[in-house]
Amino acid sequence: MVGDEQQLAPTVRSEKSRELGLDRSLFHRLASQYPESCAPLNAQYRMNDAILLLLNNLFYDNALTTASPDVGTRLYTSALPSAVPTVLERTSQSRSGWLDAVLSPTAHPLQSNIEALLAVEALRAFLSLGLPLADIAILTPYKIQAANILAQEGVPRSATVLTIDSSQGQEREVIIATLVYDQAVYPGAGNTVFGDSRRINVLLSRARSKLVLIGDMPTFQSLPTTNVLMHLLSSYDNIIAAV
Repeated sequence: MVGDEQQLAPTVRSEKSRELGLDRSLFHRLASQYPESCAPLNAQYRMNDAILLLLNNLFYDNALTTASPDVGTRLYTSALPSAVPTVLERTSQSRSGWLDAVLSPTAHPLQSNIEALLAVEALRAFLSLGLPLADIAILTPYKIQAANILAQEGVPRSATVLTIDSSQGQEREVIIATLVYDQAVYPGAGNTVFGDSRRINVLLSRARSKLVLIGDMPTFQSLPTTNVLMHLLSSYDNIIAAV
């Protein structure tokens, strides 16, 4: 049996079922009961070294290694770094940004119009560079934000937009993620989905070559589960201010 205790366990909605331990996977039960029978698999074949660096620092104590130099150095396109700031600058000037979300009486605390726009613009930027649509996925914590993204103008019908939980077990060359929550706009909304660090692990480990995270930095600096991630991204100069 092969598994990863650092990723999401089965979804259990019943409190009684949780009390009975059904939120613990069979793999977790066996690994806990028979640790002497477990062997680590430290070589990974999916992501490049920059993405692996985040996962090693956050979850795996620097134990993971790339299986080959080709995996570790994969970037997929060299044109992206110069394209991203242009995309963000153009989108940040749009009227359909955070101000509309604040003023709209129908705004929902678990969706973000500006992040949906940024995600779609990033998708378009990748497509304009010649990347196949099938190699790109947009992830978000909430179904309502996924529907919001799919409703944006110009989104291809066959675009892959998934919740983080439903993306477990999948991978793409490029992952674009909209994290949604902004405590300055919705101070009472709360955000329990990122209270589970395993969900963050799933989010970060879906991409092979490119990982684009869209969210409110002060919010995720304030959350214990994402504070270290924000620090790592800042220290490697991987954050671009969009608005």
